[in-house]
Amino acid sequence: MVETTASDLGTVGGTDVYAGTVWDTPPDPPDPFDEADVLEFGFQIYAPQGEAAAHVAALDRVIAPVLGGTGRWQILDPALASENAVRFHQEHPSPRQQPGQQLWDVFVGVRGVGDAMVLGEEVFHAVERAGMLLGQMSQILYNNGYQEAAFEKYQELADFPNG
Repeated sequence: MVETTASDLGTVGGTDVYAGTVWDTPPDPPDPFDEADVLEFGFQIYAPQGEAAAHVAALDRVIAPVLGGTGRWQILDPALASENAVRFHQEHPSPRQQPGQQLWDVFVGVRGVGDAMVLGEEVFHAVERAGMLLGQMSQILYNNGYQEAAFEKYQELADFPNG
């Protein structure tokens, strides 16, 4: 976003730039989840081979205060990102990636009660405030019959009460 009084904004990367005074997209609707569901956050981080686990531990410390009010969570060991993700990041390099770093996927499963949209925003802002450099963050809510796949992935969460 740019603040300007100019009306002829031209193009950026071949795409026309438009002016507007108010963002007219409504907020995301609530997306409630309960103890029967698993909310998954996916993070892509840049780290050298031997330091990925330390980055995951730092991520856990940053998100623990946010997730602690919701329920339980499990962070899976980091895994090298898929070839497609690596290729995308090679085609669209990030200034966050330093020489010697690789792209890693880190997944966090959460069980508890809350609103997936609100919790996602809180997690994102906690990571951002901590100055952690991420390639991206995603989230998926496993509910309506998809929980079993999540429980296979997050086995520590499968024994949650009512689960």
